[in-house]
Amino acid sequence: MNFRGYTTLLSPEAMKLTYLETLLSWSRVCESISICYSRFPKMDVKIPEGAITPWNDDNSLEILKQFDREILGNKLKIIEHQWNPDEPREDGFTKQIARVDALAQMKGDKDGWAVQFDADEILKDGNELKLIQECLDDNNAKQRRPFAIAGILELFGGEDKVRFNFGNWLKIRATRNIPEIYHGMPLRLGDMAVRGRNTRTGKIIAIDNRDDAAGFITNLGYNRPDYNTGIWLFNPEVLNMMGQIRSVPLEQRAHAYSQITQTLLQDIGSGSVWMYHTGWVDIARKWRMGWFFDNFWSVLSGKQDTFIEKAELTGEFTATRCPSPEELPAQLAKEMDRVEIQSLGTFIDRPSVFETVANWRSKNSL
Repeated sequence: MNFRGYTTLLSPEAMKLTYLETLLSWSRVCESISICYSRFPKMDVKIPEGAITPWNDDNSLEILKQFDREILGNKLKIIEHQWNPDEPREDGFTKQIARVDALAQMKGDKDGWAVQFDADEILKDGNELKLIQECLDDNNAKQRRPFAIAGILELFGGEDKVRFNFGNWLKIRATRNIPEIYHGMPLRLGDMAVRGRNTRTGKIIAIDNRDDAAGFITNLGYNRPDYNTGIWLFNPEVLNMMGQIRSVPLEQRAHAYSQITQTLLQDIGSGSVWMYHTGWVDIARKWRMGWFFDNFWSVLSGKQDTFIEKAELTGEFTATRCPSPEELPAQLAKEMDRVEIQSLGTFIDRPSVFETVANWRSKNSL
């Protein structure tokens, strides 16, 4: 088996990510995991009260190294990196840095697989062997597919709830050792690429709400890979049903989402490969990060030239979604009162990695 994982980290303790749980989960698949560990430059600017900042020293690098020694068995390959907040492609760059290191660990093995995951995506217990077996079976096929696609459970407001039509419900999570596949917006524009240039800075940017600058790209045309050429590790019928929901009248959508939920539960029970996306379990935490992503996405789409620049040119961050403690309960209740949020009840077991990490943190007073 030659599975090499890779991911990126940016102040994961300050951001309160489930990064240790994620690394433990994917270490069950990967022989090694390459991490592009970024530091964000300190900025002397005003921020909303209670907002989460990425530049505080959160001791995460030391925690990471200790966790690797004591729990993972020295599987981590850490590449330290200085994040450039004014570079629109930085998110994709950091992923490619980690990917190159992961491919180097394969030592030219053309049957090897590079496994990519975000720091808040935890593989469902029991899916490790399914993912490995599907990829190994494909190694023996006459027509070898370049990547494998897993399903994403978008947990929202609780570990037992999912929100449909929110985020990306499928992601490429394993790719072959192929140099033509890489991360991030291309250095030059392809005919089919949905990108442009900031006319003031000259930097390549993404069209707003269309591209996050960190997806997989093939340099044979600078386009996204064709999902139909990959290994589907789950039933795409779930996605087909979600795509059809827009044609359903509003008053009938509650029933439609209930039907999607049943199809989803059946697929999870059948052994398909699904991941838990934990980023929105704590909604208030995501809101406190809103000012950071406001600026990140604005630079990415060319709305502002530098990370701290705003339309009013004050140099201050705006608190778009950071309600006060007094307003928070009402805002959370309103957020959860959405027809597309469905409860999965006790069907989904809490991944075992949570208990392991909790015990380790308690033991080390972290």
